[in-house]
Amino acid sequence: SSGINAEYGVWGESMRFIEAIWVTTFGLFSMMILGLISFEQYSRFVRQQQLKTHQVAVLLSGIYFLAFFFGISPLVGWCEYGPEGYGVSNSLMWHNLNDNNASYIICAMIIGYFFPLVIIMFCYRAIY
Repeated sequence: SSGINAEYGVWGESMRFIEAIWVTTFGLFSMMILGLISFEQYSRFVRQQQLKTHQVAVLLSGIYFLAFFFGISPLVGWCEYGPEGYGVSNSLMWHNLNDNNASYIICAMIIGYFFPLVIIMFCYRAIY
């Protein structure tokens, strides 16, 4: 026996959940950061104002909080993580759309994807 459980991989089930938290958190974080960057560019080039350091710090703190909130929410019962694809990693339970999972996915998509996307499109449309 090789000592590797085929169902959970080398690191075990707990590491798969940690990986799922990291992927969810930093996936949402990266999209929100792109929205912040486009807003900063809009402020600089269209409004001719540069964001102050404390304003950026507050916005970054809010983005970190939101991304982390959505990353750990499945651990406290709002949605859930489960095996993805061939069971190599964990992700959100996209295929099990009960009310709990659906409400999380809708909120995460609106706040973490569509809202930043609208900001990005508005800002870059105004710049160009």
